[in-house]
Amino acid sequence: MSSLNRVVVSGYEALRAEINKWNEAGKKGRLVMLFLSDHVDGKGWCPDCVTVEPLVADALADPTVAAAGDVTFVQTFVGQKEAWKDKTNAFRTSDDLLVNSIPTLLEYGKMERRLGDKECTNAEIIKNFILGV
Repeated sequence: MSSLNRVVVSGYEALRAEINKWNEAGKKGRLVMLFLSDHVDGKGWCPDCVTVEPLVADALADPTVAAAGDVTFVQTFVGQKEAWKDKTNAFRTSDDLLVNSIPTLLEYGKMERRLGDKECTNAEIIKNFILGV
């Protein structure tokens, strides 16, 4: 039985490596990414990220989501506040990401499939997004 492939990375280069792996594997299934603030003293510096993290954890623990074998889920930490706020940050300027707020949940390769910071505050919406519903 296959299951959701979950990966946690920190920084743009680590995310790019995961995207490259997915591309090299023939783009099997869907690539879903969550962008969050780095942790400082055990929690994210971004208040919205602190709210969203447990909701995403709950969604990923749902048996339906956990069994979703056609999904690679990459949780990406975008850096400390100063680096994130820089308008030239690679997450913001990369043509295939264009992440301008955190938290953001997006399906790679489908620019219209994304949830912004306020939309990510409902566990059911997050679960359905990961499942592609």
